[in-house]
Amino acid sequence: FFFFSSAMMGSHVVVFLLVCRRSWSLGPDRRRSMDLCSRLKEAPSARAVSVLLEENPEVVNTYVVSAAMTRYRRLKKPLESLSLFLRAKEALGLKQNVFTYGEAISAKVQLRDLAGALGLFDDLVEEGILPNEVTYNSLIHACGKGGRWEKALDLFAEATSRGLRPSEITYNALIS
Repeated sequence: FFFFSSAMMGSHVVVFLLVCRRSWSLGPDRRRSMDLCSRLKEAPSARAVSVLLEENPEVVNTYVVSAAMTRYRRLKKPLESLSLFLRAKEALGLKQNVFTYGEAISAKVQLRDLAGALGLFDDLVEEGILPNEVTYNSLIHACGKGGRWEKALDLFAEATSRGLRPSEITYNALIS
């Protein structure tokens, strides 16, 4: 397993690799989940993502949902990403994690829904999930683009007070 820094690759790719890496050393269902993560990464369309999820319901877990949400976002289908987030949480009963919340926040940002993104961030914190650098970077960037620079600075201060180290991506988000 190779670790690539976020400077070498997009942060979400690193997250995807770390999420899928957990499946390698576990049982057959985990290996099938890993295989599904890989196929989702290459899915050519939003419909292909949906078909893969429908054909493999027995191995859909939080990591697979996160990989599918990432693919929807990259295909510029943020509504499908958010729909999957809600469906996984409500219908499938999957416990969300920082990666699925991060993808949902990114989808809200892609839709230019800053209030919705901040609301999801509040939900994440209320559930006791610790936000990561990617989550903060998405929100800081969105706040900057939305003219809410004071909120961007507050989020930056909160992230550093939680012990997260700002990266080049964080500083770029602050000045954008």
